[in-house]
Amino acid sequence: MKNTVQALVCAILTLSFMPSASAQNKESEPTLFPEGTEVQVGRRDIADPLFLYKSLVDESFAASSPIKQTSGCDRLEVWQPVLVTNEHWRTVEGPIPSGVSEVGVLAIAAASNCVKVGHPMRITALRMPAGIAVDLGWFFPTSIVGRRPQYATFEESLMFSAKLTGSQEEVVFVSGRVIEGTSSVSKTLAPRMAGARFINRDQMEESIKNGTQVIDVRSKLAYTRFRIKGSVNIPYSTGPRMKLFEEYTDYPKSGDAFDIRKVQPDRDKPVVIVGGSRTEAVYRAAVVLRSEGWKKIFVFGEGIGYFAGLNFTPPAVSTLVKVVDIFEVNKMISDRALNVAIIDARRPVSFAQGTMPNAYLATYYEREDMPLRVPGLNGKMLIEYGEDWILPVGLNTSSPVIVFGMHERDWRGYKAALSAKASGFANVYWYRGGMGEWLTYNNLDRGRFGVVFHQFPLPKGFTGGPKK
Repeated sequence: MKNTVQALVCAILTLSFMPSASAQNKESEPTLFPEGTEVQVGRRDIADPLFLYKSLVDESFAASSPIKQTSGCDRLEVWQPVLVTNEHWRTVEGPIPSGVSEVGVLAIAAASNCVKVGHPMRITALRMPAGIAVDLGWFFPTSIVGRRPQYATFEESLMFSAKLTGSQEEVVFVSGRVIEGTSSVSKTLAPRMAGARFINRDQMEESIKNGTQVIDVRSKLAYTRFRIKGSVNIPYSTGPRMKLFEEYTDYPKSGDAFDIRKVQPDRDKPVVIVGGSRTEAVYRAAVVLRSEGWKKIFVFGEGIGYFAGLNFTPPAVSTLVKVVDIFEVNKMISDRALNVAIIDARRPVSFAQGTMPNAYLATYYEREDMPLRVPGLNGKMLIEYGEDWILPVGLNTSSPVIVFGMHERDWRGYKAALSAKASGFANVYWYRGGMGEWLTYNNLDRGRFGVVFHQFPLPKGFTGGPKK
């Protein structure tokens, strides 16, 4: 499989654009994707999610490690996420003091994972038999060892909790420290799943050059506006009863729609799946093709946003709004004289499952066809581009406003803060860590930060905020 992927090399790529209906009717809309634009490659200056911590690579740790890399590196690249179960991840124990990395040990299957000492590794956990995985975070391995007699009890307990059995060659123990993420914070779906292979930027561009069928699962309208030259549009529509972690046999019950008759019929030829911001459509399309007999399924996890030059994560600093951490937020909301308004930009279901005390609900909706995530973004651009966000009524524009989303990678929280600034609020703060960090610290500190839950579905017209 590795040779098949590596055979996809050096690309020339053309993107075709047509103006949207809103662009035709609204002269003020920014010309971000003008008609006739052609590019050869995607934007290499934006963050690469597969090599997010490439700058931390340190080969010096390998000198003192009994094992330099796992046997899985013979057929996998190091950027392929390490596949674990929740039990593996729980072997990384200990609190996370402020500013100090969590450390610990992971028990992993050596033959099915590529881990190199000194190379940051992304950890992903399978959540369903269909093979869809969830990103648990990043880990920096400082040493790899096999089973050792003097630590037999400890290592056997790790293997037992991780549900691993096998010889010394089949299971290894990776020591290191957490870079980002904990077992209690689930992030975006990670690029690994059973029966399909995720490819990186070079491989994606090479597959286009070599004529591999690229299947774009976005809507017909989105495809018409912006597409990869030579790709085939086969929209994947998720049903109204969709459950993210359900088996392929349940997809029809959920109401999913995907016309596989448009896929090239030779099930031995490779196909590449690409989508937009809705990752579940890409994953489910891969599950369908695998279940229907296609043998060489590749997925480009960054999606169409890479070719449009859209950023992977929001900036860590901003000249337009003030970026604050969890301790600054807690200090501000504890000072009643400030009269701070707290705004949750997530979706209603996430709000109901746990939010900050006294938070208002004001969901930020990005444009599904092409969410605006470009350098130099400001609130005026967002409003003109047609993204949807409505602030709660009655807020004092001179009082401080703290806006947050899901986590530090959630653009919606940052964009909501920019929109609040453009709407006339003088003191806007973006809590970058979001609800994911808030929940983590609340659990570690025995409820110090506070979490409020609501029944779902929420009452009609519900906006949250302080109880009156």
